Amino acid sequence: MLGVVRCDQKASSITAFFAETTFENIFVVDEEQCLQAEIRHHEWRRLLAQGIDDQVLIELLLAPYEEIERMCRTPSRLALKSRFSHLEAKYDDSGNRIVHTEIRVPVTSKLDAHGLIMAGGFGRRLGELTKTTPKPMLDVGGKPIAEHLVDNLVDNGVSDIFMSLFFEGEVVKDHFGDGSSFGADVRYLEETTPLGTAGCLSLLPREIKHPLLVVNGDVITTAQFGRLIEFHNAAGFDITVSVRPFPIQMQFGVVDQVDGLISRIREKPKIIHQINVAIYVLSPSVLEHVPAGKIDMPSLIETLIPLGFRVGAFPLIEDWIDVGTVPELERARAKVQAGYQRHELSVESAKVMMFKDAPQHHKLQVNSPAF
Repeated sequence: MLGVVRCDQKASSITAFFAETTFENIFVVDEEQCLQAEIRHHEWRRLLAQGIDDQVLIELLLAPYEEIERMCRTPSRLALKSRFSHLEAKYDDSGNRIVHTEIRVPVTSKLDAHGLIMAGGFGRRLGELTKTTPKPMLDVGGKPIAEHLVDNLVDNGVSDIFMSLFFEGEVVKDHFGDGSSFGADVRYLEETTPLGTAGCLSLLPREIKHPLLVVNGDVITTAQFGRLIEFHNAAGFDITVSVRPFPIQMQFGVVDQVDGLISRIREKPKIIHQINVAIYVLSPSVLEHVPAGKIDMPSLIETLIPLGFRVGAFPLIEDWIDVGTVPELERARAKVQAGYQRHELSVESAKVMMFKDAPQHHKLQVNSPAF
């Protein structure tokens, strides 16, 4: 799969591409396959956070591209020939036409970051399934939910991982041990009483010097945690909250009014709210302000905003399931199973793409990508 889209496609194709691949950039070309722009993953994520409409055609966004550059705080000219992690491109003498591409296997480097998986909840809504098994240890796709999260962290260069424990904590410890068999160094924060979704932060050792990614242990997601940490660092936030749109279809007409005068009537509009998906990144300075005792993450964040801490949003465009009920558990299992099947197909496709006519330079064929 190559990171190329035509400018007459919807911008949602860019969102889908970044959601389903690890590429850091995507090329935009015209009908003649001439390069129009290169869009970086972090640039695009920031634009989504600022409310850009990805349902319009890409060419409509490229027309005022100087404004997009300004919003993203990028240099005045995009670095069209820079190196990037997973795709190298060679250009003709004009510098505007891609004549050869080469996919390179990414090498994950260790990130200066820590991970924290909240694995102490009861999971009462799941009934008998969590009577003696903590929710993060429920099987999804042949391994516990928490193991999917550990794999995600390790795959993204985060091997120093904490887990908060309370209910049936020994089940978690028996499975993960010191983490060495999972490529990680796992340490445990053992709560003597339930401390909420943020209280266990007060149990962290004082040597935390790098950003801390915090995730609830009942989440199944394809989010690439490394991208979230890099986004947090690049934006200079103290706290980054992952969010995703949640539409609510109104059943009635909505009246907008000012001082008793109606300015607009919207017939059964779809109202979109940004919801918190319980995946955060915290800078070390935040941890000094965590009180001892029980406190939830939203309450902690609300106490820090008036103190001047910068709290930013990270638009989560990848899959995300909060495994809180039996139907959601079954949906997560089906999603993971479908993902395994899709991965097997994509590996076979990649083999064909990488090795067919490999010795020859080739003109890049641009079609509508099948994401």
